[in-house]
Amino acid sequence: MRFRITGRVLGLVLTAGVVLLAVSSCTQPTSGPTVQTIKWQSNSSGSAIEFSTNNSSYYNYGFYDPLTQETWQAGTADTATVEKVSGATNVGYGMIFSYQSTGNYYALLIDAQDQYAVFKSVSGTTTNVTGWTPAPSGAPLKSGVGATNTISVTQTGTGTYSISFNGKSATTYSDTSGSSFTGGDAGFYAGIGSSSDESFPTTPETIDYTMTSPNPYN
Repeated sequence: MRFRITGRVLGLVLTAGVVLLAVSSCTQPTSGPTVQTIKWQSNSSGSAIEFSTNNSSYYNYGFYDPLTQETWQAGTADTATVEKVSGATNVGYGMIFSYQSTGNYYALLIDAQDQYAVFKSVSGTTTNVTGWTPAPSGAPLKSGVGATNTISVTQTGTGTYSISFNGKSATTYSDTSGSSFTGGDAGFYAGIGSSSDESFPTTPETIDYTMTSPNPYN
């Protein structure tokens, strides 16, 4: 699913876009790299699910992929391992959780600069829950292109969640808006930066994902 991003990359407001259900067609330029987009397919080694694009039409877009097999289970964390294979280091990526329906979910995002954010989407309108924040020293994120991090969210009460990075507790937050989400599905999220962030078509925005709980999926 695809949404246009305005403001800071994956940090402020999203306005509803269109749902994409298939890999977009490839176009061959007269010279230089092939422009293509690969959405939620196995990577070359079969070890992870991959999102990749070098298509400038997707500047400032976010894509997410809810997984019906990753339905929340009481006492079980939603956990994913994510790797920034290539692309802008200041662009958010990670996982959605408590997904209810199109445009209604939370997302836990990290970037490749040791920062994280939680945001909430209601009917396609997105607000910050935590804003972009450096990871705590006791639960640091690995930074840079090629870094792999394990991110995890546990629902500890209605609208209350604990977050951990690489097996270490990072923070707890509560959604006090009066319309918090409970239960729901988890899945993957990929953000695309602006023309000043990315180096398309030479360097694609590529992220690899593996879901480890509630149900292993890659």
